[in-house]
Amino acid sequence: MDEKGVSAAARFTLSPFGIDELLELCMGNVATAAVALNEFEKEALSDLGRIQASLAENDPSGIATAAHALKGAAGMLRADELRRIAADLERIGRSHDLSQARQSVDALREEIRRCLDYLPEVRMLVAERARSRTGGAP
Repeated sequence: MDEKGVSAAARFTLSPFGIDELLELCMGNVATAAVALNEFEKEALSDLGRIQASLAENDPSGIATAAHALKGAAGMLRADELRRIAADLERIGRSHDLSQARQSVDALREEIRRCLDYLPEVRMLVAERARSRTGGAP
């Protein structure tokens, strides 16, 4: 249990990321997983900024392109809700019907914030999971 009374299993369940899937993709290598998480941290806000700018400029292709990049990153980290929202925005951009874009961008912003806020926890959980897979070896 942590200081808030939340068990490690509950913290794992609350994660917006698929921790086991990420470790599997990285072949159990914590350093590789850390690189992927660091890259996500840098790119997520950049992609969001490009989506917001494209929406302000009424540029559906720009929305689709940036949403596609974010969808790929979210998919790799198994951030399924973020991936779903990014896919929706990509579809909106490709359809050239931006009537629902603002609502989706708002949802995207909230989900990116949730993911970024959870990164310190997910980094710790990745290390814990990797240790448990190797019987406690670093």
